[in-house]
Amino acid sequence: MLGVKIYRALLVFGNFGRRFWAPVALRRLEANLESWEKRAMRWSPKDAHQNSQKMTARGIRTKRRGKEILNHLRKFPTQIQHDPVKRVFDIVFSGLFLLAVSPFLLVLAILVKQASPGPIFYKSARLGRGGKVIQCLKFRTMFVDAEERLHSLLHTHANLRNEWETFQKFKNDPRITPIGNFLRKTSLDEIPQFWNVLVGDLSVVGPRPPTLIGPPESYLEEIQKLYGPSAFKILSIRPGITGIWQISGRSHIPFAERAKMEADYAESRNFWTDLVVIAKTIPAVLFSKGAY
Repeated sequence: MLGVKIYRALLVFGNFGRRFWAPVALRRLEANLESWEKRAMRWSPKDAHQNSQKMTARGIRTKRRGKEILNHLRKFPTQIQHDPVKRVFDIVFSGLFLLAVSPFLLVLAILVKQASPGPIFYKSARLGRGGKVIQCLKFRTMFVDAEERLHSLLHTHANLRNEWETFQKFKNDPRITPIGNFLRKTSLDEIPQFWNVLVGDLSVVGPRPPTLIGPPESYLEEIQKLYGPSAFKILSIRPGITGIWQISGRSHIPFAERAKMEADYAESRNFWTDLVVIAKTIPAVLFSKGAY
């Protein structure tokens, strides 16, 4: 059926499909779901027996997934913004940068591996453009049980919970490894994210993707709580490795002010603004301004 084909297209094309196929997909999927429900009500035990268990299970999974897509499309009305010039710049800049620093990356990888048991890289779930869940790649700066420690700290320490809600960070984070402190202050832990730029999850310059601590099904609600009315405007563009927040004080800036800054950037950004941000990022990184 056409509705199923459109549903598959949504899964394949992601944000593109969500923007251009969503109106048609909603109508087709809703019609198909209603048809499936009516057929299910008319099935007799004999009919059910004649249908193979495999096809029945597949239909149930497809119906459930269709409802998930419908719910997601309904509650996420972001209009995705496209900027071909910015995308070309991101690819060229990131490719050349990774090529230039590849020997240095090998040294950092060895240091991370020697500092504490665990993998060299860490994948952090964030919300990207259009509400797509992306995995931001970083050098691991925390102990392997950092997520469990975070939930324990937020549950048992009110002062740390208030600090997290204000800044989304801890100034003296007990989860960080010895080499991790150095990597974070110099922002060297974020160099692997240039790979995220190459594959299209991030941009060189853009809003900072926030750390999400809830289950995946609550990510959209969580980010709306963090950003308020600015959430959909910020998520209309790709998040960035650097941005207005990083060059304006970083961790010293309360999250509410950061959200306003990044919403303003999403609305008025241009190529020359990005070049200025990149130029100002260099001294901010060298002098570790506002970093911890």
